[in-house]
Amino acid sequence: MMVLGLNQASYDALSPELKQVIDDNAGLQEAQRIGQVMDQAEEKAIEAIEASGEGEMFYIAQDSLAPWQAAAETATAQWIDDMGNRGFDGQLLYDEATRLVEKYTEQTK
Repeated sequence: MMVLGLNQASYDALSPELKQVIDDNAGLQEAQRIGQVMDQAEEKAIEAIEASGEGEMFYIAQDSLAPWQAAAETATAQWIDDMGNRGFDGQLLYDEATRLVEKYTEQTK
């Protein structure tokens, strides 16, 4: 996942011309374009690794995901705690990011 962010106060302080540049190059359509570029780059990298014979790609089967998901939950909990230690509501940030990913994933189906 890639997130590019700008707080509202910083955006509001920009000139109308710079706001237009951001508006013209942001949003769901631009996110989809960037995602396609990243997918293509990843595909080429995987092909190069496999062709070189110097690396091996591993793909996790659906029925083997549980340990990986558990590890991700541990890392997520640590991140939430770390954000709390920095004075942020880590759970709120995580929940909102998850909600937005689900929302825009649904919109792109």
